[in-house]
Amino acid sequence: MKRMKSILPAVAMAVVMAAAMLLAGCGSDSGAMTIGQYTPDEAQKDMYDLAVMGTNESAVLKYDAGTAVKNLTVGYEVYEKGKLKDDIDAFGLSAEENKAMNGFIGLWFGVSESRISTSGTSTSAVTFDTPWKKHIEDPAYSSGTVTSTGIDIKKGEKVYIYGHFEKKGEGDMTITDLDTVMNEDGALDQYDEAYIFYAIFK
Repeated sequence: MKRMKSILPAVAMAVVMAAAMLLAGCGSDSGAMTIGQYTPDEAQKDMYDLAVMGTNESAVLKYDAGTAVKNLTVGYEVYEKGKLKDDIDAFGLSAEENKAMNGFIGLWFGVSESRISTSGTSTSAVTFDTPWKKHIEDPAYSSGTVTSTGIDIKKGEKVYIYGHFEKKGEGDMTITDLDTVMNEDGALDQYDEAYIFYAIFK
């Protein structure tokens, strides 16, 4: 798999780290193996808004992987007309010894630059060029997104957490949930491009 180049500008890094550390305090030691969309409460909303300032899209997912896993990898797949074209391994995170792996994954997408941050037993962040360009550069393209609302973690398997879809022409882009899009034959064929983010817990 291809690896993204880490750029880490000081200001963006500081904001992401601050948000990640704030959210990290909300993790649990339940040992549950789940991941899903997280909405900040009032106490965290100001920091969250600061972290996503200047972005077009964002999502925060909370994960509870317990002590059964020690490593987390975040990446994304690129599809063109339903065919897999690329699989990009963004970066990884390791749990501290004897600690449960609980925390958050933040996805922040701007017009040109995007960020992924994780928090929990460790905190990391990476910035990279936004992979999709069509709907930004060409008004003939429309886009849509979907965030996983909740799914069980299966050790060593990809868990799809976020999708960005683009196609030429107007009209609604019917995106129900990632499970349907990723597991139903031909569901991705209607999109000119699809960028599906995933997490792997090992």
